Amino acid sequence: MDTIDLLEENNDCGRALLRILSRGHTITAELHRAADDLPKTLVSDRFQEVLPDFSVFRSAGALEKIAQSADLIELDEESREVHVQPVQRLFRLLDAIRKYAADLCRFIDELESGVYTKHNLEIVVGDTHGAQLLCEALALLGALLLLLEERIPGSVRERALVAFHRFTVGTNEASDDFSEVCELFKATGCPSKAEFATRRPGYPESFFSRFQLPIDAVKMVISQMQTGDVYNASQHYKLAEHRSHSLASQAGLLYTVLFFHSETLESDNVAMREIVNRHFGDTWIVAYALGSTADLLEMWAPYKAAHKALKSAITPSNVKDLQDLHSKRLIDTKQQLAEYLTEGVLTKELVVTKMPSLLNCLRQANTTIRWMLL
Repeated sequence: MDTIDLLEENNDCGRALLRILSRGHTITAELHRAADDLPKTLVSDRFQEVLPDFSVFRSAGALEKIAQSADLIELDEESREVHVQPVQRLFRLLDAIRKYAADLCRFIDELESGVYTKHNLEIVVGDTHGAQLLCEALALLGALLLLLEERIPGSVRERALVAFHRFTVGTNEASDDFSEVCELFKATGCPSKAEFATRRPGYPESFFSRFQLPIDAVKMVISQMQTGDVYNASQHYKLAEHRSHSLASQAGLLYTVLFFHSETLESDNVAMREIVNRHFGDTWIVAYALGSTADLLEMWAPYKAAHKALKSAITPSNVKDLQDLHSKRLIDTKQQLAEYLTEGVLTKELVVTKMPSLLNCLRQANTTIRWMLL
């Protein structure tokens, strides 16, 4: 299939995938806005008695007994005034993530059932644009879940959902999908930062497993990124020492998608060796969303195959060598940039005659600065 076909205006398959992905990015932006706007009182001790977590659902009649005394009734009314709009907004956000996952699964199922003429999963993944879009769509769901855990923890989600139910029951704001949203976004038992590196296996893949993506699609996307270059960035970085930089965007996608198939992280030694050597051989901090990074030494600590591959690549001596290398490059690159950026030096003629040297300077500067920042 011609690589441009998927993005043609009359291509229903490409348009459907683009619509899903664009909606996912909109949800990501709303997640950050909603998290910033959530009142801190939602988890304060002051309102704790009238803002319980999901434990209230486990006792018959407990929901109706939340505010019975005069003091609690007054506190409950105050809580309603402060929290009704934020919890409604949060519910809409969680429901949007649920719908995004459902629509993505439906698209993949339709792709395999022949709804889109001349397209199937293998053809889309094998297409340049299709591989990029499908990898991004799956990775975006994973990024949404990780960002949600970071910005709006499970305890906050539970108290907000209980409040949403109490504030909207019997009104037009009530939702038929409330039970499903609660099941998907209940607290996950996320360990604290201090416990993360020593946590037992099971998190975050237990959270990811609540969203059952078609396993063949997940494995195909992982395989495509494991061995390929979905953004064709390597053509701009010819040196092997720049490989992890050229595959950085792809590495962020791969990091999140792998949690949908934790068996690869746990037991596929061959795959993890190749993944680490190509993407993380000289960098162990991965950027998986705008402004969000993860330390693989912590995140992959419980997974045998991933930990083994990473441990063999990231050793104290290698880290020291990398630090010395980039420190020296920083000095050299600053000197080159100072020469090129001297007033009157960077003329059109110089750009034309020294384009390879200028591009090489930029590559060295970008790769060194990125490594040091991460």
